[in-house]
Amino acid sequence: MAIIGSVVGVSLIDRPIFLLTSFFFSATLVFLIGLNIGRRFKPFIEMAEPIFTILGWKDVNSIDLRKITKEKKKPTDPPAMGDSYFRY
Repeated sequence: MAIIGSVVGVSLIDRPIFLLTSFFFSATLVFLIGLNIGRRFKPFIEMAEPIFTILGWKDVNSIDLRKITKEKKKPTDPPAMGDSYFRY
């Protein structure tokens, strides 16, 4: 009977080095993907703050568009409202 990940009768799952290496590789991969996804929102933030300043809004650094949109959300709004689309 073959064990998944076994080579010549030695199970790779029983080796702590294999488990630690797999864990750190997976954690690093998830971290890098998260950084890449988060980085794509930076241009929108840099563009929005000057616009809010021109509109005369106060304390533009702490404006939470998701919170404002959730407070004003209607039942007929699309599901992406508050995630991709915002109400001012």
